[in-house]
Amino acid sequence: MAQSFSMIPYLAVLTVFGLIQSASSLECFTCGVFLSAPERKCQGEATLVNCSLSDGPGCLFVSAKFDDGTFYVMKKCASKTEQYMKDGECADIQLESKDGTKISGSKCYCTGDQCNNSSIERLSLLALVLVLFTSLSNINILSARL
Repeated sequence: MAQSFSMIPYLAVLTVFGLIQSASSLECFTCGVFLSAPERKCQGEATLVNCSLSDGPGCLFVSAKFDDGTFYVMKKCASKTEQYMKDGECADIQLESKDGTKISGSKCYCTGDQCNNSSIERLSLLALVLVLFTSLSNINILSARL
């Protein structure tokens, strides 16, 4: 009879470790301020930093589009002044362009690790892990039946 392999203890340990780590800090991407970005994203690579939960428990992504087609882009740790915002909330804001005219933009607040990343690479990694876990579970079920 084949021996069944259970991932549950390993997942429990990883979950507890993740909760302990996330209780003390929050990881946010930082970049900018970019006043003339060609796209609504950071120029080059955004930097991942640990933000103190006492400063403001969240991350921000601020952007606006100028009349010339360029973008204002900034990512950073949230401050205490953003604590009024809810997770996933975006607020309309007014920014000033290079020539002094006011433009409309948005400030988005989130509270999860690395949540102010506009890339979906991390979601792809999570999907890959879930597929791998499901495959291992199916192998265990099949080997238990044999």
